[in-house]
Amino acid sequence: MAKKALVVLVLVTITVSGAFALPEFKLSLGGGGYATGEMGGGFEASAGSESFALEYNYVGGGGFVFFDATYAELSVGFFTTALFNMREKINGSLSGESMNLNAMGLDISLLGKFPFVLNQRVTLFPLLGANYLLMLSIKDEDGDEADKPEEFNAIWFRVGGGLDISFTDRVFLRAEVLYGLRLPNKFENDLVDVIDEPGVDVKPTIAHGPQVKIGVGFKF
Repeated sequence: MAKKALVVLVLVTITVSGAFALPEFKLSLGGGGYATGEMGGGFEASAGSESFALEYNYVGGGGFVFFDATYAELSVGFFTTALFNMREKINGSLSGESMNLNAMGLDISLLGKFPFVLNQRVTLFPLLGANYLLMLSIKDEDGDEADKPEEFNAIWFRVGGGLDISFTDRVFLRAEVLYGLRLPNKFENDLVDVIDEPGVDVKPTIAHGPQVKIGVGFKF
């Protein structure tokens, strides 16, 4: 029985290794376009039966370049928002007060990856890591710039997956889908500090959002 179990274990190991072979270590460089977004940013405060919240969200996109070392990916993206608004809520309902903004920034990302080679052309990989959002400019509807756009700088933690499809031995298409959670930024923390008084329960809200990337890479 022990010999049979050992044979079965060896066969399973060989089968799994053959179906999901690990790639050889290689370096690659590439770039492409991406879409990104955020929901749920802001803060909420309550005192007794009264509540007030400021929420903001954005949708945007741009271009990125990446450097890949098989098990890690470093990328830098430049993005601009197509939609960026702030809205006030009183007792859970929109108060009608809102502000439309436009932002530009850099997105610096470092992700760990563990590739599985399905065949000679296709490689799958889960992704886990973080990125730093560096806001360069925030403007209101009149074109007036915020004095301190860096107050919206933030750290994100992301998880997702990706796919490489090889066209040749050196050229491949890369697609990634990620979802993340954001730590509170300075803008939110400062507002919370101002509002935080005895009898008031105030805290930043959890911001989250997706990111989708499509690009072309070149192996060295």
